[in-house]
Amino acid sequence: MFELTSQMRRCVVSITSNIAEGFGIKSYKEKINFFFISKGSLVELQNQLIISKDIGFLDENKFNIIYNQSVEVYKILNNLITKSRTKL
Repeated sequence: MFELTSQMRRCVVSITSNIAEGFGIKSYKEKINFFFISKGSLVELQNQLIISKDIGFLDENKFNIIYNQSVEVYKILNNLITKSRTKL
């Protein structure tokens, strides 16, 4: 459980850190790269949430709340990437 929790924390930090770094970059191509890295960490987190639910660390209700929030973040990242591509 400790390893899974630790990995999930690293994913969350990676997601937010890469979004922040992307906003701090002037080059749209580099921004997009940071947003894609963030998306990769988000998908990894989603997988870990599924594992947590499957092994009983998360009940169904909490899983659904958190997973649905992650889907919203995924949509936001897709929009950031789309808008950044229009600036290229």
